[in-house]
Amino acid sequence: MYATRDPASFISTVSLPPHAFDSLLVLFSGWLHSVFVTGVLCFGLDGTFVWGRQNCPGSWNDGEMGRRLQEILADPAKTDVGMKVASDSAFPVSGRCAGRIVIPLKKGDLERHPPACRLGLKS
Repeated sequence: MYATRDPASFISTVSLPPHAFDSLLVLFSGWLHSVFVTGVLCFGLDGTFVWGRQNCPGSWNDGEMGRRLQEILADPAKTDVGMKVASDSAFPVSGRCAGRIVIPLKKGDLERHPPACRLGLKS
């Protein structure tokens, strides 16, 4: 991957129904109203597979699923200066991943901030 001001990759979560449904039913938490095998994938803009975590049965939070990716992004020895990935709002964008994971603004986010800050939020 290369250093860029814009995100050079994006993160996506995939939830698939398991083949062995009965054996995974014990992991059902009720959160998604079903049982899935969840995975997090990170792709480069050219479609290159960059990172992934698969075969996590049960109901997992996207941020928890991508914890290892967060560790990699926070490690300056493993990512170039300015390296960013785009994600949905399920992944943390503060703390050790501040400036490394970027998410689009949700409806109403811009209006909640003082007018003096809005220009910076748009960029």
